Amino acid sequence: DESWVLTHRVDERHVPERALVESSPPGGGAPVAHRFRYASARDALPTVTLVAFHLPTGRRVDLSPEELALFPALVSRWVWFVDNSRICHLKSDRYQRVLRLVLIDLTTGVERLLFEEKTDSGYLEPHPVLGAPPNIRYLPDTDEVLWWSERDGWGHLYLADAASG
Repeated sequence: DESWVLTHRVDERHVPERALVESSPPGGGAPVAHRFRYASARDALPTVTLVAFHLPTGRRVDLSPEELALFPALVSRWVWFVDNSRICHLKSDRYQRVLRLVLIDLTTGVERLLFEEKTDSGYLEPHPVLGAPPNIRYLPDTDEVLWWSERDGWGHLYLADAASG
């Protein structure tokens, strides 16, 4: 109903700063150092906090911050509205060995785990094409999750009860 706006805030304060040196800048002159933040394998990752604004009241809801492994959830389309006050958020660990689908009530900020998949080797993807929106949906009318997985080596859609997993 367009009463909520969802955005995110990225915090890179704990990510190490790196520099690239442009040894021959256009037009000549001294070398130029270009500084940016970049996390290597064992460095702290940036954190991302989803922020929701309720337009009729101006209320702001900051959701739980999480590590940013690749792209923010809004960019990768790992977050979407279920109805006018709830969102689904697909969350992953740094190595994408755990995928969790969480239902978040924007009016209270309460999160509910709907489904989770883990692997001991390799990584989990929610779609066979990198960058495509996840082949995962919450079905609120039946409290079920439609979940895409390659857990047996082939891509399948699974129907799972959100209450029991």
